[in-house]
Amino acid sequence: DSLREVDHAREEYEKFERVTYVAPKELADVDVGAARAAADARASGGAEDVAPISRFGQGGALDVDCLRALRRMGYESPTAVQAQCLPVIWSGHDALVMAKTGSGKTLAFLLPAYAQISRQRPLTKREGPIALVLAPTRELASQIANEAHKFTKFGVSGARCCAIFGGVSKRDQFKKLRAGAEIVVATPGRLVDVLCMKNSTNLRRVTYLALDEADRMLDMGFEKIVRSICQAVRPDRQCVMFSATMPAAMQRLARDVLARDAVTVSIGNVGGANEDVRQVVYVFEDDARRAAWLFENLGDAVDEGQAIVFVNHKSSVEELVNELATRGIKAVALHGDLDQAQRQFAMKAFKSEHAHVLVATDVAARGLDVEAIKTVVNFHPARDMSTHVHRIGRTGRAGALDGRAYTLFTARDSAKFAQQLEQNLEAAGQPVPLDLKALARGTYNKRPRSDHGGDAPRHGKVGGRGLGFTSHHRPSAG
Repeated sequence: DSLREVDHAREEYEKFERVTYVAPKELADVDVGAARAAADARASGGAEDVAPISRFGQGGALDVDCLRALRRMGYESPTAVQAQCLPVIWSGHDALVMAKTGSGKTLAFLLPAYAQISRQRPLTKREGPIALVLAPTRELASQIANEAHKFTKFGVSGARCCAIFGGVSKRDQFKKLRAGAEIVVATPGRLVDVLCMKNSTNLRRVTYLALDEADRMLDMGFEKIVRSICQAVRPDRQCVMFSATMPAAMQRLARDVLARDAVTVSIGNVGGANEDVRQVVYVFEDDARRAAWLFENLGDAVDEGQAIVFVNHKSSVEELVNELATRGIKAVALHGDLDQAQRQFAMKAFKSEHAHVLVATDVAARGLDVEAIKTVVNFHPARDMSTHVHRIGRTGRAGALDGRAYTLFTARDSAKFAQQLEQNLEAAGQPVPLDLKALARGTYNKRPRSDHGGDAPRHGKVGGRGLGFTSHHRPSAG
């Protein structure tokens, strides 16, 4: 379940260039405090005077090939999180970065990897990676690796990427790793499995370690494995952690794996919802009315762009996909029981817009980045606020202002989560429906009958179990 502990005192590691950035003169007169305030950003721990950049080329961290690749990939200027984080990380700091989903954080931890790789000697036969990125799920690891592959495609040499995650042949991944890769993107469990194989590679050359969505890795029970991987990497490596939420377990992990002088950078309302997403909340009397609303409104949402519908059970995914098909809406499923080939087929169909709706459990909530997503529907409310934040972060990506997220409660749903969502909406400056307030206070079922569903559209009674319908008795499609 974990790697063997390494006695680093007995190892001899090559020196590496940790600082790859020189603050340009053009930023010398920047009012750093004002620039951070304008981006709703904060920094502490020694980075208070590091000015945010406005161009990727500032400071000299990236070579000509990397800058050319960025332009060819369509990246013209840094997002807020990139502008704040890149000069801090390029300056050699360990960093804990807290930013909302969809803010462009993948480049914020990939570009420092390229800066280090370009300043080190090339890998020789059977040497391990220089940069190691850990991600909680195969979907997120695959997406990060795909982004990294683009740099090689557009002319960045000496920056091969290998993805290591479950659901595909371990032997094939082993061979790719042995062939040489400067960057490895991996899920923790599969990485340990591959490293423990006979004649596998090692982590001796790793000087840059990034943990993406570290909070999710802890949620999924990977803490012991993650800690063992961090311990196996040379202690003077540079380490960065990215997270959208900051639970106590995350704070402990950061304290243990980051350097003592690590910098904390936060963008926006940490742990809160993306304010670029318009949230709409309905409370229904029962499952049938909730299902009726979905079928009457999803078609209109799909006309404006693709949609993701989140449910809490694998069985509900397949049931809902089949029901949508009978209504002429092309949908694909994504949940934990699918093998990697099935997952890739579903994501390809969705990304290519051959399917208009993705119905998923929370396995898909982290890392999914599809520009055409306009609508997220939480058919079943999330179990906690962290999951909710990541769900709705699938829309309103990188500053898009037209994302919408619907959360559908019934009278039986959790009052505790209703309370958390009420606070979340208030913090984001969004309206709080009266029905949600009533559910949060436990008074929803005590309201006069005529008031029930006052904030939600009314629907006729529909029979059936599960999602609230059966194949013989469905609500009107509207």
